[in-house]
Amino acid sequence: MLDFVKGDPKAPTGNMIAFCQVIGKNPLETEGTIIAIHVVVSNISARENSFPVVVFPPVSLKSESELSRVIAFQDRCDVVRLEDFQIPSEDQEQEYMNDRLEQFNDLVRDYVDLYQRYHEKLSPGLSEDMKLLMGPSPATAEVKSDSVDGEEATLKKLQDLLKTGAGPGDFSPVIRHIERNFPQYDIQNFEKSINRDQTEIASLYIKKFFAIHEERYEAAALFQARIVQMESARP
Repeated sequence: MLDFVKGDPKAPTGNMIAFCQVIGKNPLETEGTIIAIHVVVSNISARENSFPVVVFPPVSLKSESELSRVIAFQDRCDVVRLEDFQIPSEDQEQEYMNDRLEQFNDLVRDYVDLYQRYHEKLSPGLSEDMKLLMGPSPATAEVKSDSVDGEEATLKKLQDLLKTGAGPGDFSPVIRHIERNFPQYDIQNFEKSINRDQTEIASLYIKKFFAIHEERYEAAALFQARIVQMESARP
């Protein structure tokens, strides 16, 4: 059950800030008393029952007043309170972090479900109307040939190409297929890393894509944070 402290669970905005109080050790910043995560759900890039989600890396804030100032900058957003963050002991830290990761993944799934139900209620015929406007996808046959594993199989193709040291031209058909059929992935940024021969960053993008596919949203956010860190360190 999502604990809304701002916003209406019957009419979610798709723009959520989830936060928790920190008791004891803060793994992000020693002085922070709040951990917050920004989650955005896209309806523009939605495909039938798939609503792409962006989960930004968690941040540490010093106080609730600082959190309030951050929220005030948001025009329309939902604010959800998580249970207090408190690591039981040093030897239980990893287990506790894994548990919180699973809880957060469940929270994101619940929020996306809320948003999807609201979106469908608001626009019941939208999916069919979009299909008529856009026409059949040129890659429909390719997706069907992979059955329900089309998305995963495509990600594995990316992974295999990277392992074999393929060039940009070899990646292009797979990248174009992802652009058309799986808009939840920022494949253009992956393509830039390939064109710049940034293999390590490209590998992180693939790990992030698999995490999104498996709905491990916090893990995806951590991979994205590592990508940003490596990009900023480039000369």
